[in-house]
Amino acid sequence: MLLEDPAIYTPYTQKRIDLGRNLIALEFAVELIYILLHFLLSLNVSLYIYGGFLLITLIQFILFRFRYYAAMSFFSLLAFNLAVFAMASSESPNTGLYLHFVSTGTAAMAIYGYEEWKKALCFTGLSLGLFLTLHFTDITLLPPRVFTPSQEKLFFAINSCTTAVASVTCILLVLKVNFDSEKSLLQNQLIIERQYEELRKTNAELDRFVYSASHDLRAPLSSISGLIKLVHVDKNSNEEYMRLIQNRVEAMDKFIGEIINFSRNARVEVERKPIRLKSMVDEIWEALNYFQGSERVK
Repeated sequence: MLLEDPAIYTPYTQKRIDLGRNLIALEFAVELIYILLHFLLSLNVSLYIYGGFLLITLIQFILFRFRYYAAMSFFSLLAFNLAVFAMASSESPNTGLYLHFVSTGTAAMAIYGYEEWKKALCFTGLSLGLFLTLHFTDITLLPPRVFTPSQEKLFFAINSCTTAVASVTCILLVLKVNFDSEKSLLQNQLIIERQYEELRKTNAELDRFVYSASHDLRAPLSSISGLIKLVHVDKNSNEEYMRLIQNRVEAMDKFIGEIINFSRNARVEVERKPIRLKSMVDEIWEALNYFQGSERVK
């Protein structure tokens, strides 16, 4: 599924776009080889045939350049199937031009993928249908071309190599996508397992923290409750009991402050940066200057 909107590309979509570009480059290279052989071997091929293939390649390049990837895929597969059929119908099967139906069908499966398997099967079926039509009929769409036995062997080798390169490229794309998918799944599984282990440790630490905090909070409250009972019983020692209660309240306030600091520090990442020590000391001094007993601090 080659999309027009680049914002919703997937890695697989990008790989198929790259595949389309590579196939266009391969197609253009083969056309240049044919044109070169035409002049070297004085082949019996009309130049308009080469012009037709070059025109198809040019249209493909324009569609690719302007990111009409879906239109490029449809046009390329349809035009190439028909062009190969027209060419193969007017020359000997010994040249092996019909082999390009294999690479065209393979390219259709790789380009459309499983997401659009119906389109892939349609183009694969088109390639197969055109091949069977060539095999069982004597239809001829272009003027017949005759090659010498040596030329037929040469073109069979070229067509075989081209088909192999195109097919292997498409198969490698599918294998690469499957490999990347399995690798991504494995990495995600490792990440999930690591996160689960971290969550398990966090829950265990939270259980220990809740137990410890509840114990440390209940202890001052129990002391205060006991001292209040003593105040009601012993009226002569209220001042001493009040002092003890005050100590318990201060201990609880200190512990609550430690909890707040721990919670704040746990959410803040460690940051290394230069500090002005004198400014920090002055700030701390100003904050604590009005606490009881601060006059004794030096």
